[in-house]
This record gives sequence, structure tokens and C-alpha cells, in this order.
Amino acid sequence: MNKIKMLGLDLDGTLFNDERNISSRNLEAIEGAIAQGIIVLPATGRPPKGIPQEVLSIPGIRYAVTMNGAAVLDLNDNKVLYRDALETEAVIRILEMLMKYKGLLDVYYYDQCYTTSQGFKLLDTIDLPENFLKYVKKTRTPVDDLIGLVKEKNITADKINMIFPNMAVRNEVMKLLKADDSLAVTSSVAANVEINAKNANKGEGLRQLGQLLNIKPEEMMACGDADNDYLMIKNVGVGVAMGNAQNSIKEVADYVTLSNEEAGVAYAIEKFILRH
Repeated sequence: MNKIKMLGLDLDGTLFNDERNISSRNLEAIEGAIAQGIIVLPATGRPPKGIPQEVLSIPGIRYAVTMNGAAVLDLNDNKVLYRDALETEAVIRILEMLMKYKGLLDVYYYDQCYTTSQGFKLLDTIDLPENFLKYVKKTRTPVDDLIGLVKEKNITADKINMIFPNMAVRNEVMKLLKADDSLAVTSSVAANVEINAKNANKGEGLRQLGQLLNIKPEEMMACGDADNDYLMIKNVGVGVAMGNAQNSIKEVADYVTLSNEEAGVAYAIEKFILRH
């Protein structure tokens, strides 16, 4: 096994427990890895402002892969190092299709997350964990005319996200979108669909950052649990699936650790980094 030089961590369902906190054991393991010179970073579907201070305040956390790999950031310099966004015309086309369905519809644009006012009002009717619901409400800016805003600002979207109150509808939309090979279509929670530019994914985000820091994919480790972690887990030297991960993630992983409720991230760091 190559020496691990970079560690990418998904947040929800991975680093965070079900209360969306970082356990003391996870924190200690991360600090131990950083002390060994490992580049540790969040690799998340969240926008930059959705990364909690609890993560940002860890000494040594400098970089972040955000919005499923559509943007790689230097947090110290507040600089975008890499971006792969959907062009405005594609954003409008996707929104026009999704507007036909009921749900919360978001457009991620750099550090902004715009959502339809109508969909925002539906949030309390969607079966979401309370902490996740609070996070969503805190990070969205409702607008009355989302397509009009995209046209007016000529928005190129880092990600489009939709959360559905009806799983049958969600599954139908997922199938329709996956038939479009010009898009990357994934999900991070059961009720949502996430749409990125074709080549935007967490694995590519880590690879792009690795190129800048002279770190090869085989010198990277990554931990994740959901569909949007698939290529990250598959394409690094040590891909770690959480014990609570989807079966498709476990199948492609090099190792399955404990669940997010059992500090599975710490267990994996101890096994592959701290003991070496």
C-alpha cells in the first residue's frame, strides 16, 4: 500500500453522527493524521457555507471539495482552485424540466444556494431528519422566479439539487435524468437528486487538488457512504465505505469500516494512517 498523503472525508452519514456532530474520537483521529502531515479535507455535496464551523475550526483543515466536486477551495485564501459548473443554458433546461414536479428545487452558485419560494414552503412536508431540515433552511435563499434569476445573473450552476416529498416521483425523475449522458446524476439522501456537470464528482475534485499538491490518487484515502461518494471511493488508493453505507459503495470500497454512529472514520484512520 502506498503511503497515504491525502484524506477526503464525506460529512453527512460519514464524519458526522446522526446528530450531525463530530465525535471526540473522530476529531482526535483527524488531528493525529494532520499531525503526521496528512492533508485532511471535507469532500462534500454541501456548498461552502454549508460546511459547519466545527469542521472549519479544526487546525490544519485548509482545503475543501464542495458541491460533489464541482468546486475545490483553498479555505485559507478564500480562493476557488478548480471549478466545473453547468452552463447557463443547461441550468435553464434542467430547471424547466424539474419545475413540473413538487419539491424543494435548489441551484448552487459559488457560495449561494437559491431555491424556489414555493418549494421552500414544502420543506416541513418532506420526511427529513430534524437536524438536516434545520441545515437546509439555514443555507437556502428563497426566490420567487428561480429561472428568471438564472437568466438575469447568467448563472452557471455548481450543482442543482431537488428534494422530493414523494419517493416514487423522485425515482422517476432520477431515471429520466440518468438517461442524459451530458450530466452527472447522484444522491446523498434517500429523498433527493443531485445534478452536476458530466465530469464533476468528488473523485475528480480530489484528483484536481492532488495535481496541485503533487499527490497521486493512489496516495489518497477517502471515506463515504452514499451514491455521490462512489467515484471518490472507487478512484483513490484506499476507498473506505462506512458501515452504514449503501451496498453499491461497500461493493466498490477497499475496506468497510464501522458506522458513522460508531466513529467509523476514526477506526479507518487508526487502521490505515496512524498505525503506519
